[in-house]
Order: sequence, then C-alpha cells, then structure tokens
Amino acid sequence: MVKIRLFNKMDKKSVRQICCDVADRGEPIENFFPDREFAADILMSYYTDYEPESFFVAESEGKVVAYINGCLDNRRYGLALIFLIVPKIIVKGFVRGVFFRKEFWQVLKATLKNWRRIFLWRKKSFHSDQGHLHIGVSKDFRRQKVGELLANAFLIHAKEHNASQITASVYDGNIAACRFFETLGFIASDRYPMVMAYGKNLKVYHSVSYVKKFFKHLFFSTIILVLFAANALAQEPDNSLTLKPNDRILILAPHPDDEVLGTGGVIQRAVSMHLPIKIVFFTYGDSNEWSFLLYRKFPVITPGAVKTMGLVRKDEAVAACSILGVDPKNLIFLGYPDFGTLNIWYQHWNKRPPYRSILTRVTSVPYQKAFRPGAPYKGEDIVADLRTILKDFKPTKIFVSHPADHNGDHLALYLYTQVALWDLDMAGSVEVYPYLIHYLGWPTPKGFKPGQSLVPPESLSKVIAWKQFHLSQQEFDLKKAAIQAHKSQYASTPGYLLSFVRYNELFGNFPVVKLHANEDTSVFIAHRKIVPTAELPEELNSREKMAFVGVEWKFVRWQDGDLIVSIELSKPLAQDVEAFIYIFGYSKNTPFGQMPKISVRLGSNSYSVYDQARRIDQSSIRVKRTPNEVTLAVPLALLGNPDRVLTSAHTYLDNVPLDSASWITVQLY
Repeated sequence: MVKIRLFNKMDKKSVRQICCDVADRGEPIENFFPDREFAADILMSYYTDYEPESFFVAESEGKVVAYINGCLDNRRYGLALIFLIVPKIIVKGFVRGVFFRKEFWQVLKATLKNWRRIFLWRKKSFHSDQGHLHIGVSKDFRRQKVGELLANAFLIHAKEHNASQITASVYDGNIAACRFFETLGFIASDRYPMVMAYGKNLKVYHSVSYVKKFFKHLFFSTIILVLFAANALAQEPDNSLTLKPNDRILILAPHPDDEVLGTGGVIQRAVSMHLPIKIVFFTYGDSNEWSFLLYRKFPVITPGAVKTMGLVRKDEAVAACSILGVDPKNLIFLGYPDFGTLNIWYQHWNKRPPYRSILTRVTSVPYQKAFRPGAPYKGEDIVADLRTILKDFKPTKIFVSHPADHNGDHLALYLYTQVALWDLDMAGSVEVYPYLIHYLGWPTPKGFKPGQSLVPPESLSKVIAWKQFHLSQQEFDLKKAAIQAHKSQYASTPGYLLSFVRYNELFGNFPVVKLHANEDTSVFIAHRKIVPTAELPEELNSREKMAFVGVEWKFVRWQDGDLIVSIELSKPLAQDVEAFIYIFGYSKNTPFGQMPKISVRLGSNSYSVYDQARRIDQSSIRVKRTPNEVTLAVPLALLGNPDRVLTSAHTYLDNVPLDSASWITVQLY
C-alpha cells in the first residue's frame, strides 16, 4: 500500500536519487551529465531546503518510491535560486571540478540557447500567487496511480494557500504524461522547443506547458451575505462615489503605480476641486526585478542596484503624480520592504527582530529621503508611521488597497491601516474605500478596453457594496498617460496596466459583523448541505473524500464574560481528522502584537489549547460537543479583553486541509 505524506529531511537522499533516475524524460541523468551530486543540487536544493512544506512523497513498505515538489510562489523561487542556491553551487562546482568537464559546457551551451524561452516564461509567470510542480516516480511504481495521489495532495496544498495557478512541463512525446495532466484539469497553454546536450551533440525536442488555474471558492458564510443584503436595502440606489468640498483625501498605495491604477481618476478630481490630498507609498517597489531587467536590459540583483531601482520607481511616481496634478510635496514615501510587509505582519512584532529584506539585505528603511529613514522593519513601526500621518493630515476619505487582494503588500497595507485607525478611534469617523488590483482572473477583459466598464470579480460582487467613481474624458486620458509614466512597469506588463484605464474606478469593503452582549439570537446560522462523496472537490483523493469533514459557522455570541463560538461539522471527526478554531483579539489598550493568539485543536475525543505555539491549560476554556457540533466558551479575559476579535475554523486530514470557515472580524459593543 502506498502512503502519501509530507517530505522530511530523512527523505533527502531518496528523492535526489529518484530525481536523477528520471531527469532525462524518465531516464537517468547520466544520458547528458555524469555528476549526479552536482545535478541534484541544481534540481532539488530549492524544494528540499527552502520550501519543504510543498514537497510530498509516496512511501511503500518504508521506502520512498515517488515524490512531487514545487513552489507556490515563482517569484520567491527565482530570488532564492539567484541569491541563495546558485552561489553555493558555483563554489561546489569548483571544488568538484565540474567546470573543467566538457559535459558541463555542453549543458551550459544548451541552457543559454533556452534562455529566451526561460526569460519569457519568467516574465509571464513570476508572480507571488503562481507556482509550478515536478513529479518523479520510480520505474517500478509507474502506472499505479501514485502520481495522481501525489498531484492531488499538492494541488490541495496549493489551493489552500491561495495559489492562482500551477504550471507543469511535459515532453510532448510522452502521451501518457500529457493525458495525466489533462485528467487533473490542467490545460495545455504553450508548446516550445528545448535544447538538450547529449555528448557532443545538441538535440532539440518539444515540451508542452500545462496550467491549472484555481478559482477561489467563497467561504464567506451566510452571515456575510445576510449582512450585505440588509445593508443593500438601506443604501441609496445610486452607487456613485462623489467627493465633497470639505473632503481631505488620503491615498495609500502599496507600490508606485498602484496610486494611478486604483485611484487615478479620484486624484485628478480632488486636485481640480482644490481638496487637500496626500499620497503615501508604502514601499519603493524595489523588488520587481523582472520588470527592472526588461527596463534596464541587464539584471538588477545587488543590494545597491536594487535600492537604485527603488529610487527609479520613486522618480516615476513623482512624474506620474505630476501628470495627475499633484505637487511632489504632497507625496510621502515610507520605504518599507517590497515583497516583505506581509511577513512583518505575521512574524515581526514585539520582541522579534526586524525583518531582513531578501534583496536589499537591510533591516530598516534604507532611503535617506523616506518618511523616517532607519525605521526598523517591524509591525509597530509601520503602524506608528501610519498613525502619525493620519493624525497630522486628518483625512475624511481614505483610499487603500483591498483586503481581498492577492498581493501580500496590498493585503498588509490594508491590515496595518485598520490597526492604525482602530488605535486612533478613527474607524467610524473616516470613510475607507478599498480598491482592488490583484485578483484571480480579473480584471476582464485584459488590455486597453476603454469601451467596457470595470466590473468587480463575480465572486465578490454580492458580498461587497461596490461604489463607482466615474471619470471624464480628460481624466481618462491623463490616467493613461500617468500609467505610462511608470516606465519600468509599463515596459513589462502594458496590457495588464492598461486594463485599469476605464471610465470608472471601483471601491468597496466587507461589512462589519457587530455583537452586543447577551443577545438572544445567533449572529450567524449555517445551513450546510451534507455533500455526497461523489460531489466533493476533484483535488481530493479517494481516502480524503471518505474522511472529508466540512466545517461552517453556526453562531458567535457574546454571553456574560465569554465569547461563544460554535461550528457545525458535516460529520463527526474521525481518528485522523482534526479541527482547529482560531480566536485572536484586538484591544485599544494593548498593542496588537502583544495580544493573545488563542487556538483550539480538536481531535475525535480530545482537545488542546494554545496561545501561539505555547500550550496552555485546556480548562481555560469550556468545550461542549456533540458528534456534529463544537461550541467553545472562551473568556474575553483570555483573549486580552478585546474590542474586536478575528476568528476562523479549519479541518485537516493529517496535514491535508479539507475545509475552512472564513476569517471574520467581530466587533464587540
């Protein structure tokens, strides 16, 4: 019997051997390169050392017989390859004498011939929500559905972690492999020649690139839909967003160019109305190395060069905002790490050390003309800077990146802004208008389509009360010119950027869930349909479908001094299936980084309670269970006596995620 499980360090030797046994279109790597150790370093180091959480193996009778590895973030993969893996491989190559072998130079020659295709692929695919995979199966275990089991495990993992698409490459002569990916829902997207070195000869064969795209399921429970429906009934029929003569406009942009993409029309209208306006850039956008490569025509990889390109993007932002009519004195550049601010949100608060940027290699703001040069890359410092700007400028309307955005810096800026607003008690006195930039399959259609309005993604159209801002012809023309002023970005993705040049701009936020003490009625009521096994997601294998336990909110109440959280399960938890409930508090009286982060781990017959990674006394909460329901009574004191609560629930089979109830924000009154 074959068992699928996560890779561990003890598997390293086995998977490297399988990799080299099948590296040449299913045949041994010695067909074109004799040094297995060196080749395995190149082919496997990233997956074993830097993203083992996306590495699954198939085990039979205690022996690893197949594997699937990959990454969920092609951009991260590229950075690790350039800065962490290649330098080590070069040193090892000299020590092993690889560079003195004729075979190496033949392989290098073939690689250079493939460079143009590789570069174009990177241009299209090196995004933080796009990944790839590789499968290796020992000859004795082929055609036994081992690859299918591995692929299902990996795709579930990718979907759970919000990857938008996964790519796999297949030799086009391998008909069985092509059909394999097609049955998994992959679609052939490209066919391209690849040059391979065999001894003194260079041979050309063709590969097919297969892509599987994930369309996000709405885990937003019935409460969100009900709240939205109630709000919609109370709203005016006109969903237009207008600026008022007494408005003070604050634009928060994660990167230079987002200010134009999301709010180019709003900015121009504010200027024409002589309204006070500030535009704050969260980062200098200094980690978009692939755009820089196209713009500068050479790689931008050293810390000094990266910071220089950050200054280039700052200058582009100044030029673009000048086109929109904004004086440079009304621009603020914070200088926090591009591609790193969400990591700070997760891990760099309180006594944790500052985050170190993967490209600039610094732990504090390195730009001398930034808002606060030398500010540590920590969550408290980001919130402090935003608080200072909010207090000094006193905006009436804030335009900020969206909480549903798939880009980490966009999501992080929204979260930090919410904390800053809560800290200043401004959440109810200022209007917040999130704008969406990065979302799977959106906007549609892509490209310069001035005759078509920008419409929200279908999956968000009914849970958010969207507002539209309408642009005049002059505002439309100047928005296009301002986008083109971001030359480094426009050089690489003009079609995508021009997708936002429409005669309208969209803004909208999720509704707030409000709780009052000792309410008699439930805040949410789940009506989960018991789904037949045959109708479960195709990504689940047969074992996972049999074990599947769905989870949904039943209700959340505030009763006396406890937060009562109840979930409903589609069936009782089995031996290997667990449920997790997460409850994080926010309080105005305590910095968010110091607040407790409570999680409850539920097995079939037991439970345990944690504050972050520290296990605490399980009697600190009360648990009431029936086979299909779990209700927790969590003292608000254990949560740090919060004003607001962030909570979610998930089910897992071993390490494979099965289902989840979405994160929600609960406000306590």
